[in-house]
Amino acid sequence: MKIVTASSDGACLVGSTAFASAKNFKSREEAIIQKGTLELKTLQAGACLHSATTFLFVIQPCEATTVFNRIKEKPRALSVYLDCTLTNYQEPATQRLLTDAVKAARNSRHAASSLNRLPP
Repeated sequence: MKIVTASSDGACLVGSTAFASAKNFKSREEAIIQKGTLELKTLQAGACLHSATTFLFVIQPCEATTVFNRIKEKPRALSVYLDCTLTNYQEPATQRLLTDAVKAARNSRHAASSLNRLPP
């Protein structure tokens, strides 16, 4: 990537060997913006990345990327792991806050220790 001043009036030329495009810009700022865009496209192409229009919410592509990174060394496709999880996972019958569970455990221990005490 390079920015070259193409004429004495300040017009700039941006060339990209990766995308074989060249265009004259009226200002250096426009050329710099285009240069950044082309550099990003070059990096994405080199890393096998691409942009895509999707119906996913903002956080969901990030979650998908995280999942794919977690299973990239695994021998099976994501859909196999997803099918297995959806088939076998069961939500707990009840859910409670950790603080409530700790209180219940303490009360249970206290009640059990009270039963083990002998009257004087």
